[in-house]
Amino acid sequence: MTKHASLIRRLRKERGLTQEQLTDGISQRGTLAAFESRGTKISFELLVSYLERMNVTLEEYQFLLNNNSLSNKQKLTSYLVTSKTLTKAQEQELLNEFEKTGNIYYRLLYAQRKLINSYLYSTSFTASMNEEITVVKHYLEGIDTWGHFELTVFSNCLFIFEDDYIIHSFRNSITKMKTYIDATHYPELLSNFILNGIRLSFNRESVFLRKLFLSELHKLTQAHKIALDIAHYKVFTALDKLADGDKSELCEIDEGIDFFGWLGLTSTKEYILELKESLLEIYQEKKLNKTV
Repeated sequence: MTKHASLIRRLRKERGLTQEQLTDGISQRGTLAAFESRGTKISFELLVSYLERMNVTLEEYQFLLNNNSLSNKQKLTSYLVTSKTLTKAQEQELLNEFEKTGNIYYRLLYAQRKLINSYLYSTSFTASMNEEITVVKHYLEGIDTWGHFELTVFSNCLFIFEDDYIIHSFRNSITKMKTYIDATHYPELLSNFILNGIRLSFNRESVFLRKLFLSELHKLTQAHKIALDIAHYKVFTALDKLADGDKSELCEIDEGIDFFGWLGLTSTKEYILELKESLLEIYQEKKLNKTV
C-alpha cells in the first residue's frame, strides 16, 4: 500500500487540498493521515471516493501508479485495438501471459484476433479456429454478469454465433450495455455492437437481423444525436431499402460514401461501396428473372 499512499499524498498536495478538505464527508482525517504516513489499508470504496474528490479517474490513477506508462496488460490490449495484424511474436506474448498468469483475459485477446483475421481473410474456419470459437463461447456462456470486457468480446466475435443465438442474446446484451451507457466507453461500445450486427446481417443476408439492428441504431441516434451514428443510420437504411428491392434512396448511399471518404474512414467507405454494388447486382438478377 506504500506506493498507493505516496501517490494519493502527491495528488492531494498538487491539488492544494489539506487532509481535512479531502476527507470532509468521506472519512475521518486520521484514516487518511495513517494511510499516507504508514500505508495502512483502506477500502477500495474509500480510495475511489478520494479520487473522485480530486477529479482523478481510475484509469488515470492506474496510469500514474505505473509510473506514467501503460501496464503490460494495457499494452497487449492495444495490439488488438490498434493493429490490423499481429506478429507471431505478439501472438506468442499473449499466450505466454496466459500461461504465466492463468488470466483468461490474454487467451481471449488471442482468440479474438485469430477469429477476426480468419473471418476477414478466409471463407471458412479451420479446426484451429473452431478451437478458438469454443474458447470464446465457453467463457461467455459461463459469465452471468457481463461487464465491458464480456460485451466487447461478444460484439467483436458476433460472427461466430448463429442467428438464433444472436436474437436470443440481443435484448439481454442491449440492456446490459444501456445499464452502463453513462460510463466511459459504453456509448461507443453500444454503437460498435449495433454496427457489427448490421454488417453481419448484410453479409448473411438475414432480413430479420437487419431490421433488428437497424431498429436499435435508430433508437441510439434519437437518444444521443451523434453525427457518425446518424450517418451510419441514414446509409444503412438506404441499403436496407435497396436489399428489399427499392432503389429510391441510392443518392443517400452515394452521399454517405462521399461523407465517410471525406472523414478519411476509408474502410467504411469501401465497405459501403462494395455492399451497394453487390446489392445492385442482386437487384438486377431478380429483375431479369422476373422478365424471363
